[in-house]
Amino acid sequence: WQLLKPDILRFIDEFHANGIFPRGGNASFLALIPKKVDPQVLNDYRPISLIGCMYKIVAKILAKRM
Repeated sequence: WQLLKPDILRFIDEFHANGIFPRGGNASFLALIPKKVDPQVLNDYRPISLIGCMYKIVAKILAKRM
């Protein structure tokens, strides 16, 4: 935490001051995890959305303030 804390706090301060989230900051990546050994169709996969941690942190802070 000590290593990441200054960068995270700076990011949050800049977001609070400017009200702008960096482009692509809320992008997510979709990973398809196979449910079966030999997947053949799309239903044989489980979609997992990978969201950036900075977006999650800001979203949690804003949710707690509501």
